[in-house]
Amino acid sequence: MARTYGEFLLGEDKAYKVEVDGTTLFTIGGEIQTPRAYARQVQSRFGRTYASAWREAQEIIRGYPREVLDVPEEFFARVYRPRRDDLAAKWNKQVEESTRPPRK
Repeated sequence: MARTYGEFLLGEDKAYKVEVDGTTLFTIGGEIQTPRAYARQVQSRFGRTYASAWREAQEIIRGYPREVLDVPEEFFARVYRPRRDDLAAKWNKQVEESTRPPRK
């Protein structure tokens, strides 16, 4: 298994990556973040609501110019912070409702 380590630049942000047999994977704390790890750590928290939350997040991002998305401070101030609490509450409620047993 061939591995090549390096940096991945997204706008002004930098992440660490590893190429494993032609596939780019990111590292956090030196640990390779595999699709399986993502599913366990992120997707599983959303359960059946993951796809709709992901689409909503993508739609929000599409509403901003690249100049905002590429600058971490701009992204935080204009995209993330204004809706963080509302989206967290909304998505948590959706997860709760999707896991609640049906009423009889």
